[in-house]
Amino acid sequence: MAMAMTEPGTLPCLQVAGIQVYLYLDADDHVVRVAVHLDTTDEELLASDGTVPIEVVVGDTIVMDHTGRTADTVLCELLDSADEQQQQAIRDAAITAGLLWRCTCDWYNPGDRPRCDSCASHRPHAVL
Repeated sequence: MAMAMTEPGTLPCLQVAGIQVYLYLDADDHVVRVAVHLDTTDEELLASDGTVPIEVVVGDTIVMDHTGRTADTVLCELLDSADEQQQQAIRDAAITAGLLWRCTCDWYNPGDRPRCDSCASHRPHAVL
């Protein structure tokens, strides 16, 4: 059973099977943030290793499946197994696909990051 929770001074929360999900606008980064809190998850949902299997879907696209593999982790696996020439081809394809962007400081950042992980500069021409 799902339950909406709001208390004065807190963010709106939806709770399902002990999992709390918050959805809010982060005014500093100009992004819609979804925060999932798993510390009160009902025990029957826990996998044998104590994790909670989660699938995240945006539109019709699975952005994270229950294995925990995301576009970022797959991209890291590809880059780790490639030589220099292959790495550049992978980065170029990832930039074209929107999975990476390159900052003016030459740092490669995940496509969903509004700021550079290295220098904290805002992403150029980011959609806010």
